[in-house]
Amino acid sequence: MDESNPWFIFDAAARFCTQIAVDRHGCCVLQKCITYATGGCREKLVAEICVNGLFLAHDAFGNYVIQFILELKLPFASAILHSQFERNYAHLSL
Repeated sequence: MDESNPWFIFDAAARFCTQIAVDRHGCCVLQKCITYATGGCREKLVAEICVNGLFLAHDAFGNYVIQFILELKLPFASAILHSQFERNYAHLSL
């Protein structure tokens, strides 16, 4: 295994992103994974998180991950999240 390319960590983070994001420490770990992942690994990780964006936005810790992704200003991520949030703003504000 090539330790200089930790793709397997980012792959696992993408597969288990919802479980990781809703954990008090996991949300911080997931943000670090997003920060250090590059190229396709980062896109896959961010996309998988965004697909679960509405669920995560309702969670106390998952919400931090969603805010982090929005701050990155990635057009594809913003589009995925916007499509989930557009009819749920009132519900999200509760």
